[in-house]
Amino acid sequence: MHFSRTLKSAAFSCLGLGLLVGGTACSGSSDSGRATVPDSKEKGVELGHCEAASVDACGDFTTPTGTKIELGPYGAMMVPNVGEGFENAVAAGDADDGTRCQMFTASFKEDPALTAQLLDTRDLDFSRYTIYRPANWVDGEKYPVITWGNGTCAQPEGYGALLRYVASYGFVIIASNSRWVGGATEMLHGLDFLEAANEDSESPYYHRLDLEKIGAMGHSQGSAGTVNAAADPRVKEVILFNAGATAPKPFMAISGEMDITNYTPASMAMAVEAAPEAAYLFYHQVVGLGPLKGHLTLMLQPERVTEATGAWWRMRFNDDADARKVFVGASCTLCGRTAEFDFGEHGLD
Repeated sequence: MHFSRTLKSAAFSCLGLGLLVGGTACSGSSDSGRATVPDSKEKGVELGHCEAASVDACGDFTTPTGTKIELGPYGAMMVPNVGEGFENAVAAGDADDGTRCQMFTASFKEDPALTAQLLDTRDLDFSRYTIYRPANWVDGEKYPVITWGNGTCAQPEGYGALLRYVASYGFVIIASNSRWVGGATEMLHGLDFLEAANEDSESPYYHRLDLEKIGAMGHSQGSAGTVNAAADPRVKEVILFNAGATAPKPFMAISGEMDITNYTPASMAMAVEAAPEAAYLFYHQVVGLGPLKGHLTLMLQPERVTEATGAWWRMRFNDDADARKVFVGASCTLCGRTAEFDFGEHGLD
């Protein structure tokens, strides 16, 4: 990642935060077709074009592989290195000379240039958090909260397309910057920070958060952390990306071919059928170069996971009827697409 050497706060100025893509994009001043949320408490923030690195207000986002994803009506912003007073202990793997993560990421045998960018952390403060939130707040609305867990040796902007997409539909996501969150301590401490911010009259999150609607999701080691976070009574729903096929709260589990998990559609379906309320996605046609490329779908092809992820949270927390149609009903969006993925659900009607 490429943080500017001077930025260590929640400032909204442009910084060079590149992950999985070359270069930096902090545009947003010349694109046409911008949208704003009507009746915003503040003057509507114009929504421009973003790529990995941008802290501007985004109306659309171009993924590392060049796919443009249209964001939701609120737009989204990334706010890095927040959480003063709620810092976490820095893990040994984040404090060493980088050897551990170099060896780990090399095992995936993906594009060396992309891997090198993933490992270039520069000014990322591993003790703090990155927030993805709506670019436009609407007066009187409160927004559900989701805590995110990174995969081993990955950082929030490695999932920037997905996290912006979810935020742009009216969610606040707090992502620990730590690359070692399997125990869930950092993920839950992030919730502590937002609980305090919600009561801080000087915070931009003051009384904007719906703390009765808290979810968790994460990738790989972060998915294991999500399962552990689900034991916290504050966490009501979870999504598990590429690690874990069940959880103690309503869940959606996601895996695919050539994943490190070695799950199959049958094994995931069995876990879902045993749960009161759950769903699974198992991706086919995975892309990448290495033997475990199915483990990286949400990083290499985030456009494949945004729809289901965003719809899950809107269905579960906002009782959104259109989002429910993604999973259930005669016109179920995810049903019958077996060339792309296997899908199943239980108890969502």
